[in-house]
Amino acid sequence: MVSFHIFLRSILLFTIISQTQISADEDQYVRPAAVERVGDVTIVTFKVGDHEAKFEVPSAVVTPEGLAGNIFKCLVNGGKIVTTVLGVKCKGKTLTTSTTTTTTTTTTTTTTTPPTTTTTTPKPTTTKPRKTTKPKRIPEMEDGIPQLQGLICADIVFVFDNSCSMRKHYKKDALNLIQSIVDGITLDPWVGACVGAVVYDGDVTHHIPFEFEDHEGSSKNFSSRLNTLGNSRPSICRTKTWISFEFTNKEYFTFPNDRYDMYYHDAMIVVGDGKTAPGRRKDETLRAAQELKDNNVTIMWVQVPHKIQEKSELSLDIEIKKVVSKTSMIYSILDVEAAKDGILMHLNNLFSCL
Repeated sequence: MVSFHIFLRSILLFTIISQTQISADEDQYVRPAAVERVGDVTIVTFKVGDHEAKFEVPSAVVTPEGLAGNIFKCLVNGGKIVTTVLGVKCKGKTLTTSTTTTTTTTTTTTTTTPPTTTTTTPKPTTTKPRKTTKPKRIPEMEDGIPQLQGLICADIVFVFDNSCSMRKHYKKDALNLIQSIVDGITLDPWVGACVGAVVYDGDVTHHIPFEFEDHEGSSKNFSSRLNTLGNSRPSICRTKTWISFEFTNKEYFTFPNDRYDMYYHDAMIVVGDGKTAPGRRKDETLRAAQELKDNNVTIMWVQVPHKIQEKSELSLDIEIKKVVSKTSMIYSILDVEAAKDGILMHLNNLFSCL
């Protein structure tokens, strides 16, 4: 599962020497103006005033660790970023940049002790524009430092059981719980969480997709769409949980709808009574849950009482405890505050952006 990813843990430095020459010093820092992934290659764009420099680097190095290693300083000083078994390093003396006039400048730097002589030879570019549908926003910073403390970097999907066995007042409590969890995290496609929701009974009846582009409106849009789910009625009196799990795995946790899992982890929070109906299909729910866990999805559960108390106790033992990643990730809708605090604790502990 591969998807576009980038967020900053350090910012990078440079100054303008002339219209076509750029070099880095040790006192000024800058962040990329744009980052575009094209398969194994990522185009990182830096701007100073009206000038623009583009670098092609291996996608594997465009990570928090790679950026913290000051890849831009390496590039503008004539180095090349390469991957090694120990991480990334700066190697060689080749540098390719381009300006906003769409000309490419190849700069070869040779160094003696001192001085340094730089020879620049312009040549026409043959690079075609690359298209991307990935978000282009860079995270806001204060005093030149990325604000990552307390942020959760995860793709989170709430799976909501809307079957006949769910009482209406519990459904309302469940929707309020989901909203309170969303209110407790920062939604941002670069440095933060993305949230979605799936509603099901005998089939998936509604869903709210991830919003990678509209980071400013995603929270408002999610809340608005979540409120409309409160009035939705079951389409059939069945609880085919495995169908919702399969849908979630395919539509949210698989490329191209999923961000890069090394930095944006996946979590599914189920809200329901935990009883698959018809009961003979229980094993399909367990199978679909295992496929999610094999896909590195962490599963939590908020149990809602079944209309028949005995079935609530049975479903906890034979389904819910087997579905979740850890039994400590099981909560009850009867204690909304404990469920909210516990889920946010797990999200912060497991999926912090730092």
